[in-house]
Amino acid sequence: MSTATLEQTINERPLTRHEYHLLSEAGAFEGKRVELIGGVIYEKEVDEKIIEPRAHLLTRREYQLLTQAGAFEGRRVELIEGVIYEKMAAMLSPHASACRKVDRLFQAAFSGQAAIGLQLPIVLNDNSEPEPDLSLARGSDADYDDHNPLASEVLLALEVSDSTLSIDRRTKASAYARAQIVEYWILNIEERQLEIHRGPQQDSAMPLGWGYSTRLIVPESGRAATLWKPNVEFAVADLLPHAPTTPVKPH
Repeated sequence: MSTATLEQTINERPLTRHEYHLLSEAGAFEGKRVELIGGVIYEKEVDEKIIEPRAHLLTRREYQLLTQAGAFEGRRVELIEGVIYEKMAAMLSPHASACRKVDRLFQAAFSGQAAIGLQLPIVLNDNSEPEPDLSLARGSDADYDDHNPLASEVLLALEVSDSTLSIDRRTKASAYARAQIVEYWILNIEERQLEIHRGPQQDSAMPLGWGYSTRLIVPESGRAATLWKPNVEFAVADLLPHAPTTPVKPH
């Protein structure tokens, strides 16, 4: 599958005029000169200096205002570094199967020891609130009654990747590393392997200038454990959905 095909399934979502006006009426741009061009909010200098306008990165507050106004109803979206990304509305069966398996195994292993989130928001910074397919955070569910887990509280972020591999390996990996998420897993359905990222560090080759120093590839036949609980191992085969069977051609 080509990168172009991969990236068609998760894209930057342009804002509509209605959403732009909702934010404006809520006071999101108070004291700023902004305009909407091609679905992107551009911010201009207030003192009239002749400077190239820059894209306005949405904050978590602005994102939540739009969510509360029903702007994303029926859509699967997340905020990453000030940009709203829209995922396919329908989750493919292998992806859904892998999410269920990961959730079931992690619940069995870690229930009562950490807060386990299945496609729930985590806070990376004021411009990022992604929803990894699974996350582990310190403490218990009750610790997050009044807030979503902060990056400093996250023990592991995991993405199940079938049609979003390019985004998961680059945009999300860079965002997680920049926020100092200590460990990031990509369950790669297409190549039937687990990709473990550890050691966030600056990396100019990555989109946000951050990446991971270590990338371990664990094949389907292998086993893996988190840094947090190194003695609790998972068989990669148990995390993956069943491999598609190839029909036998008649002679």
